[in-house]
Amino acid sequence: MSDELQRQGMSAEGSARPEGGRVAPSLGGGSGAARRCRAGETVERGQSFGPIWFGVLGSVTIVLVVLWLAVQPSASGQGNKLADFWSLELNAMGDALAGLASTVAFLWLIVTAFIQRNELQEQRKSLGAQIEELQHTRREFELTRKVQEDHLNSFSEQRFEMMFFEMVRTFDAIVSSLDLANSGGGRTHATGRDCFGTFFKDFRKEYSKGTGTEVEVIKVAWDEFWHNRQSDLGHYFRYLYNCLKIISDQSAKEGGQIFRERHAKLLRAMLSDDELLVIFYSCFAPKGKKFVRFASEFELFDNLPYNRLLHEGHWDLWKEREREHREGKL
Repeated sequence: MSDELQRQGMSAEGSARPEGGRVAPSLGGGSGAARRCRAGETVERGQSFGPIWFGVLGSVTIVLVVLWLAVQPSASGQGNKLADFWSLELNAMGDALAGLASTVAFLWLIVTAFIQRNELQEQRKSLGAQIEELQHTRREFELTRKVQEDHLNSFSEQRFEMMFFEMVRTFDAIVSSLDLANSGGGRTHATGRDCFGTFFKDFRKEYSKGTGTEVEVIKVAWDEFWHNRQSDLGHYFRYLYNCLKIISDQSAKEGGQIFRERHAKLLRAMLSDDELLVIFYSCFAPKGKKFVRFASEFELFDNLPYNRLLHEGHWDLWKEREREHREGKL
């Protein structure tokens, strides 16, 4: 019978254990924060009751001293000093009691000062803890803001990457759509980027007709060339200008220098030699002033075939025009 009861007790003990055989921690100990809170409350109560106990003990001591003095023999040798006190006039008796009361009051004034000092110390500690907590919260907020800004910048970069490559595809489609037919509406003899070879030949023909200074000859030749080819090149120049403007605006943002260098190189690498020559001479025309800014900013003419310039002094003219743009004279 006892063996059966023992087995039942062991079974009940095993069923009381949580899954995995681990015994649940006792709740009596409490968490570390709760223990620290109780310890702080104990210290605070000790700081508050210390001066009070001092006042109580001081008051009791004063009362005991007065009682001890009261039972001392009288100076007249008859009775004790308590009997002398009762024989005093009311005014003298009141003065004696007022002196005793003022002594006790002064004692409790000191006790009150100590209590207030302890309360002020606790308030300063509490205020310091609040300030530290606010600083910690501010650091966390700054960290969160920085993470959000990084995510936003990353999203902005990804969005610009998608937009840029879409612009590149559109620009390439615009170039591919170019086609030139023989005079008289005959068979097409040039398409896509091959058209720019013909465009440059047409401009060179107009240039050879000019007279005067090189700048004047270039301007007159371009005006005549543009009059004949605006319908073919108008869309090309407008789109290329806006592509460069978007890259320039993006580079003005934080970290945009990387965008300018990387994307400008990609766009510049798409331009053929004949395209660069046509764009180069367009910068000398009155309508090409705005294009000078981006040609200079993105160094479009670093890969320009200088040996194919129509005059050896034209590169110097470009550097002069670039300088005028930087000085705001254009």
